[in-house]
Amino acid sequence: MGIRLEFIQITLEKSENSIPAIIKMVDDCGNFKLKLAQCENFEIKVKVNRKISIKQETNH
Repeated sequence: MGIRLEFIQITLEKSENSIPAIIKMVDDCGNFKLKLAQCENFEIKVKVNRKISIKQETNH
């Protein structure tokens, strides 16, 4: 079972359903970007609008 990457959101604010993550890599795919994030012992990929700028720091 998995979570589709377009259903994951990146935010700077901590919330009830968030986990801290550090952006490791950004892959520009044309009309969107894939961001690889390190979360404790696992990695996740997040699909975001290419116009959104996320720094490579701890996010939620």
